[in-house]
Amino acid sequence: MTLKSVLLFLLLAQTILVSSGHISQEMEEEEEVMDVDEGTNMTIQCKGRDGIVKNPNNTYWTHDHTWFGPKKEHVLPDGSLQLLQVTRQFSGHYKCLQKPNHLVKDVRLIVRGPPPPPTRVSVRPATVLAVVAFHYDMPEEQEQDPVKLHLVYRPIHSEDWHLLPHHISPTQKEVDVFKLEPNTTYEFCLWANNSYGPSSNVTVIATTLHEMTEIELARQLLEVSQGFTPKAWIVAVLVSLVVINVFVGVMAVLYCRYYKTHTAGKDDPERIELVPHIIENPAYQVDQPLAVAGPSSADGSSSLRRSPQSPPALV
Repeated sequence: MTLKSVLLFLLLAQTILVSSGHISQEMEEEEEVMDVDEGTNMTIQCKGRDGIVKNPNNTYWTHDHTWFGPKKEHVLPDGSLQLLQVTRQFSGHYKCLQKPNHLVKDVRLIVRGPPPPPTRVSVRPATVLAVVAFHYDMPEEQEQDPVKLHLVYRPIHSEDWHLLPHHISPTQKEVDVFKLEPNTTYEFCLWANNSYGPSSNVTVIATTLHEMTEIELARQLLEVSQGFTPKAWIVAVLVSLVVINVFVGVMAVLYCRYYKTHTAGKDDPERIELVPHIIENPAYQVDQPLAVAGPSSADGSSSLRRSPQSPPALV
């Protein structure tokens, strides 16, 4: 093994040890959660578990893996981070590191305050009602604080607002507004609210559709009727007559088949009346047998004899 190979092996081992030390140290540093109200000032100390800040001049901070950009974020001489008038954009992960890449503290900051307003608000008006559609993204830090939406509306020329009698859930996508006046311009105002207060308002202006009077409806029907030609009406009547005739013919054929099927197996009335007489009088003959002339005797006279009676045929 040459000297160059030994040096490369030692350099590689040192790099692995340093990296494992940094990883183990980062794993030992537990995430700290801090809550702060929106609009207040706060300071995050860059102190480890031992409570000692080493080399504060070499300390820097990151916010969600990016360098600080807002002007209200300052690093104090002792390495602490000062945040002035925090807003919802300040929420996230803060890490205090010392050069070259030594993690000292990991903090998750949650900014509490009024909820954000709803987005993508639109109104689909009809004659006497309107559908207000919206979208609301619930912030992660607001999951523990219930959020409700409120909607008010008024005619644009009036000062009296009408409030919906029920709260709107953020999971809804739209809400219906009834009892509006036709052909009227309305102003709709929607906002969110939680325990910290209301959000900013979102205002949309829309006009309901025009309600047609009887005269206007008759005029529209007249315009539509004028568009039809007599040929169209004649063709429509002929088609209706053909359809009716075909229907009547089909019904007649079906009735004839039904009548033949149910009357083919019935007995003749005369045959039905003959059966009881045969049963009551077995010797009853339908047809009397005729006398048959016998052979001539010696004196030339002939004798008559009856043919044997055949039993009556039962039908």
